[in-house]
Amino acid sequence: MTDVTGDSAQVWQIADLLAWCRRLQAAGPGADPTEVAAYQAAKAEVMERIAIANATNDPDLADRAGAQAAQLRRAADHDHHDDTRKDST
Repeated sequence: MTDVTGDSAQVWQIADLLAWCRRLQAAGPGADPTEVAAYQAAKAEVMERIAIANATNDPDLADRAGAQAAQLRRAADHDHHDDTRKDST
């Protein structure tokens, strides 16, 4: 997990992510890969905040959120690296 401090994910952060997700879905396959990677990284941060906030009171939720965050980080890193390789060719 990355270093995420502070409060749990805020409602506005989740709402912003949902709106961002809708924009990317509307763009379809033409969505900018850099923006997709940025979205995945932002979503991973929110999932990490959920995991940290629930580590004591709901360990199962924390585990699921942490696993989702790790998966999103890998996808964001993969998409970002793929995009930078395309730019260099």
